[in-house]
Amino acid sequence: MERTVVACLGDSITAGSPLWDPDPDVRTRIGAALDERSRWEWWAERRDATLDLRNHGVYGERADQNHHKQHTTRSLTHGTLQLRTQH
Repeated sequence: MERTVVACLGDSITAGSPLWDPDPDVRTRIGAALDERSRWEWWAERRDATLDLRNHGVYGERADQNHHKQHTTRSLTHGTLQLRTQH
């Protein structure tokens, strides 16, 4: 099965706030309330198994402010790169 790599750039909604964050340190601070179902990717991956979603959401930043876009693009070295932003 061919997978489609999707870099998910955006704000706290993309990150999964309030109950999830791609940053392990933030997840530690969330503690017992942590719930991966707060990530929209959790739902999308169940709907389409060909998606390989990479969550690069940042709490407090809009997609056009994400300073790590170049790093994200470099880290995706296989599959099809699709950039989708949320405002």
